Amino acid sequence: MRSPARRAVGPLVIALCAAWLGALTGCDREPAAATPAPAVAPAPGVLLQFGPYRVLREDLEPLDAWLAGFDQTMGRKYRIRELLDQHLLPVAMARVDFATERAALRARAEELCATCGNALELRRRGAIAGGYQPPAPLTRSDLPLAAASWALRVEHIGAVSPPIETPQGFLVLGLEDILPGVTSVLDRAVAMVVPFLQGDLASFDAWLADRKRAMAGQVTYCHPDLEGTLPAWLDAR
Repeated sequence: MRSPARRAVGPLVIALCAAWLGALTGCDREPAAATPAPAVAPAPGVLLQFGPYRVLREDLEPLDAWLAGFDQTMGRKYRIRELLDQHLLPVAMARVDFATERAALRARAEELCATCGNALELRRRGAIAGGYQPPAPLTRSDLPLAAASWALRVEHIGAVSPPIETPQGFLVLGLEDILPGVTSVLDRAVAMVVPFLQGDLASFDAWLADRKRAMAGQVTYCHPDLEGTLPAWLDAR
């Protein structure tokens, strides 16, 4: 017959052995995955949060709807990735880092728009504000995405755009005509362009490259609608 002491030691030895085996096998396990981005948006309408910057649904959807109709060969994920990389992400960062400068640029652009009732009037007044008439009609690739989405619409012929936000600032366009291409992708716009931009392009490009490096892998919230669409420089995992 086993003594009470030996009966008590048996379960203790078994427990210690189990703990030791658990620790031993745990050494071979892969490290725990990083904490995933929260499932709840930080604010209504936010599709993406990275560092102090946000992409809003109200900024994405009008551009996406236009681009989907303009170039039907683009798949959805590719289309949204292009919008994010070329327009939405740079604009989101510039809005925060240059808030004061951009507010002043917008005010100047709005003042010009208020004094010009049509495209011909913008041609006269816009030159004084630093505008220009491009030597050749403008294709989609000649314009920032947001500007192209306004300029390549026949219903805007003869009109003056509101201030159109771009990564580097704002543009005001006076659309005089659209020259049809074989397909809508090849349409060309005859337009007066008045830019209200922050600094020179080289300085802006240097700032943007620096921000991209700093924001690599810094996504803290991504809406399911954007899964698989983030540019490689941001989605560094």
